Amino acid sequence: MDDKIRDLRSGIVIVLFSLFSYFWLIPNQISVRKGVTIGADYFPELLVTIIGICGAVLIIEGLIYLHKKGELSLSSILGISNVTQLKKYLPHVIFLLSTVIYLIVMQYLGFVIASIPFLIFLLLFFGHSKIAWCSVVSVIFVVAIYLLFSNVFRIRFPVGPFGF
Repeated sequence: MDDKIRDLRSGIVIVLFSLFSYFWLIPNQISVRKGVTIGADYFPELLVTIIGICGAVLIIEGLIYLHKKGELSLSSILGISNVTQLKKYLPHVIFLLSTVIYLIVMQYLGFVIASIPFLIFLLLFFGHSKIAWCSVVSVIFVVAIYLLFSNVFRIRFPVGPFGF
């Protein structure tokens, strides 16, 4: 039953995130020209709609299961026995916060300078123990990605104080 209650809670969070993204985040971040049938907002809205539908399916499955068991009540969903232990999610929070910090710092330092320490951190965070190897791999990978996307695909990255 705990899995179904977790599914129900996850579905609620997913649906709320999808609604927030569809009605506020996408319209405020993506500008669309008037009169265009499929604009720049089409695929993000489609993706968020599909994610929202998946969240709604989780909610419906959880509610049906709890109803069949006769345990569909607000107290069973919010009950003390079903409290999520937040310490289990500490690595996820650290990862998300480091990503947000990276995205903010990248605007000031540029893609290359911000990405190398971020990639080193991620490699160490996910279990690699050799910092020298992580540093070499990070430099090679970031430079290769920068050269590939800037020269071949002509995509501009945020430029740092050194012009790259």
